[in-house]
Amino acid sequence: MPKPKYRFIPKDADNWKRVMDITKGKGIAPQKKFYASESRLTEYEEYKENIPKPLRRLNSPYKPDVVAAMLELEDEEALYEWLKYKKPSTTEAEHNQIEGEEFLERDEELRREIIKIKRDAKDEKYNRLPSTIDNKIRKVKQYLEENPAEARKTLSSGTCEVKRVRIGAPMIKKFLGWNLTKVQESLERINLIDKGIVDQNAVYLFPTQASAINFAKAVKKYKLKRKHQKQAAKKLVNSETYGKKDIEDTIEEISFFSKYKPKKLRIKPRGKKEKKKRLFKNGS
Repeated sequence: MPKPKYRFIPKDADNWKRVMDITKGKGIAPQKKFYASESRLTEYEEYKENIPKPLRRLNSPYKPDVVAAMLELEDEEALYEWLKYKKPSTTEAEHNQIEGEEFLERDEELRREIIKIKRDAKDEKYNRLPSTIDNKIRKVKQYLEENPAEARKTLSSGTCEVKRVRIGAPMIKKFLGWNLTKVQESLERINLIDKGIVDQNAVYLFPTQASAINFAKAVKKYKLKRKHQKQAAKKLVNSETYGKKDIEDTIEEISFFSKYKPKKLRIKPRGKKEKKKRLFKNGS
């Protein structure tokens, strides 16, 4: 059976699926909140024209400009062009059959990965790099969301069975047996990456969990643009500067100079009167 978030999406519409993956099935909302008034009708028509029906969600927290940033596109206009679907669609029955087979294959592959992750969870040499930690947390979270029975089993004690589960840091911590802070920092970093605030290519240059989360928090605090983040990360890593205060100072400095460029000074040529005054003062 296909994932609910791919419902009515053609099997070959990979870009649409990418949007649903990156928004966690929440789709795309209009750029401005829709009200049933005449002034908003034109904007809503533009939204309906450019966003495919399976991706529309009026209450989604993700607007076109945010989704464009998450996908590393220039703006919402680039997103509209990227979402254009040109291939012929299949029937819903064919789509469901193909999607169901693909889902079973993905599910089996994910199960094998989770077994390996749990086996290596206690060995610190496999869980040092921030990129490795985040990748494992993502997969475990996805696995527990798609397998509620396994999530309930993780929280249950003895004969007591938990009916409602929330896949957060405490759940993942118990599943992997990791430190709670480590899981919380990873989830926070993943959230900033998924929202397009932090460039993962920059944050994953750092060799430790602490330096990576300090960099991500500093980027958010000082609103450093994505295009400057890799430059900042390389500067810090090359100088082996991993302290929280040093990272914040560097990010603040780069953020400031990227926003406010100093004006070029114009030097006026001196006139004849100014030259005479100088000669007089020098006694010649």
